[in-house]
Order: sequence, then C-alpha cells, then structure tokens
Amino acid sequence: MRIALLGPFATEPFRAGLGLALTGAPPGIIQTPIGPLGVELIKRGHKVCAITLDDAVSEACRFEDGDLTLVFLPLRKPVSRRSVDFFEAETKALCEEIDRFDPDVVHAHWTYEFAEAAVRSRRPHVVTMHDVPLEIAWLFKNLYRTLRVGMAMRVMPRIRSLTVVSPRMAGWARLHGYFRPVAIVPNGVETPAARRTRAAPWTGDGPVIAMVGDISARKNIPTGLAAFRLLRSAFPGASLHLFGGGLDAAFAAGEPGVVGHGPVTHATLMDFLAQEADILVHPSLQETFGVIVAEALVRGVPVVAGAKSGGVRLVVGEDLDHLLVDVRLPEAIFAKAAALLNDPVLYRRTAEQGRQRVESQFSDRTMTTRYTDLYQHAIAGHAGSGAQGPLAADAGRRP
Repeated sequence: MRIALLGPFATEPFRAGLGLALTGAPPGIIQTPIGPLGVELIKRGHKVCAITLDDAVSEACRFEDGDLTLVFLPLRKPVSRRSVDFFEAETKALCEEIDRFDPDVVHAHWTYEFAEAAVRSRRPHVVTMHDVPLEIAWLFKNLYRTLRVGMAMRVMPRIRSLTVVSPRMAGWARLHGYFRPVAIVPNGVETPAARRTRAAPWTGDGPVIAMVGDISARKNIPTGLAAFRLLRSAFPGASLHLFGGGLDAAFAAGEPGVVGHGPVTHATLMDFLAQEADILVHPSLQETFGVIVAEALVRGVPVVAGAKSGGVRLVVGEDLDHLLVDVRLPEAIFAKAAALLNDPVLYRRTAEQGRQRVESQFSDRTMTTRYTDLYQHAIAGHAGSGAQGPLAADAGRRP
C-alpha cells in the first residue's frame, strides 16, 4: 500500500529505525506514534509519506529515501492568523501534498487540521483521536483551544473511520459529533531487545527519579517537585531529572538534586530511562493514553502516576494498579515512590510485570497490524460506497 501519515512527528525515529541519513531534514515537531508506525509500515513493504506542519520552515520541504517521503509544510505566524480561519491555508497545502503522493489510504492523527485534510482528500482514510478537544479546552481555558474545539466539531461528523487510543475516549467521540463505530487502537511503543535487570531498586548515592512533561498546568510538574523534596529528605542522595519543554536549568533554579534537561531527542530520553532512571514519576493530571508511561515500563522502570489521569490506568493494567495515586497530593506520590525504593522484592516484581504488560499489549508491531487491517477495511469501504475520490476506480491495483 501507499500510505500517507498526517500529523506532528519527529524526524529522528525515521533515521534511527530505517538507518536513513535524511540529510538536511528538519528535526520535526515532537516525538509521536507516527514515527514508529511509519518505520514499521515500511519494514512491512509499504510506501509511506509522512506530512507535517512546522513553523520552523518557510516553504515546503520534501525528503525522499527509498520507500519513505517526509514533507514539512509551513505554518502561518502568528498562531492567531491561522486559528481564525481554522487553518484553511494549511489544510489546502496538506491536501495538495496528499494528491502529490497519491496514496491508497490517508491516516491522519489528531482531529483538527490533519483530519480535515484527510476528509477533504476524498480518499479512503482513518483518523486517530489522540486527545479530547472539549477536555483540553476546559483545562487551558483560552481562545485558541476553544477554536480548536470548533475545528474538531466541524470535521468529526464527516470522518468515515475513527480510532481512539483508550476506551474512555469512545464516548467523547460521540460528544464531538462522531456516531459511526469507533475502533480502539492504543498507541504502540518500541520494545527494546536489551533488558535491564537490577538486584536492588537503586545503587550509588541515591535513587534517580525521572519526570517528563512541560510547564503547562496539565502536566502538574510543581506537585512532582514537591513530592521530590519529600523523597530527598528520605533519600538525601536522590536526584530528579526533568525532561521537556521549559523544564531546563532555569526552571530547576539550582534546587538541590534537581537537573533540568529541557527538551531532548527521543533517543536521549529513552537511553536515560533504560540506563539511569530508577523510577518515573508522572504527575500529569490528564493523559488520553500515556506513551511515556508505557516507554518507561517496557524498559523496566516502575512508574508512579495518576489514578484519575485518563488513559494511564489502561497502560498499567490491573496488576500494576497499585502504582497509581492521587497526583494532586505530593505526599501520596512520595509514599508510593518510597515504598518501591525501600522494597527490592516489590521493585523487581513491579519492573518485570510492567515490562511484560507493555510488550504483550502495546508493542508498535501489534498496533501496526491493527492499523493495516483498518486501512484495508477503509479502502474496501471506499470502493464499495461508490465514492468518486481519486482511488474509487483502482483502489485494489496499486502496489
């Protein structure tokens, strides 16, 4: 199949996963499931064109290597300029790139401008809902997020095939105007071959705590910092490593034991989890899935996260439900983290259960198979509906 993937992505996973140089390609936006999905699709013999919008480029940039094409399209500045017309110019540019690639199926991620382009393409399409627009608007309470709700409400009723990344989102899809069947396809994560085993929860001067997020209220980093101060009193050598936008040295402000790394590459973050971190503390108040939780668990790193933080409970499952706490309370985070760090047996059991769960339930290979099944279904449904899009006549003949 020829598959167009629309949405934000980082370039690095394509380089690393496929061994490509992609010389001169921008770094992309952020690490999302698009990279691992695209890599796995190409490994299975499909041709992939990943298309994104990037405010770091001033004109369209295209990079081709083998079965992969990456396209970076400009975003108008300031954000208000593109928001008031619902990203109209950007949507038209996305549609032009879809036509240029001529895919068998379009897979758009997020239910905003990328979904709008997929629907307008009049081709077989699948749209993945990664967040809940109404929920996000309630959390941020600003005009931009309100306009984004309008974009979602406009496109959702017109989507022909929708997936969500956790069961709780299925009902939300209907509240945004989508009434067809909803497929639940969790985010897939890379499952590394190398496994880390430790005889004790931590070694050296003290436990190493990782925290990943940004400075938004949704990620709740200040509460995580407060919990770390309690941990530091119990484990004087403990260190906290912050990763993400705004979480740099200035944010850490010289606080004892706190290291602000800021935004780093996905590979750097994964290496830190695999080799350095003893625990991931994830105080986020709301997650539709919780990719970083899965990425830590599959690397043998126990996670303390929110009992009411959306899709996190799906990731950890019933056996690891004991890892979840009220992340609004620093004392609750501290108590759970301290219990793991003080009990080698509990720590090792938790680490192994987490690894096994993610490997069996959320590997990128498993999720890619589910998506390719949906692509075939979308293509068959498009042809059977008598649609007059570009592929209505030859959906089954393209390599």
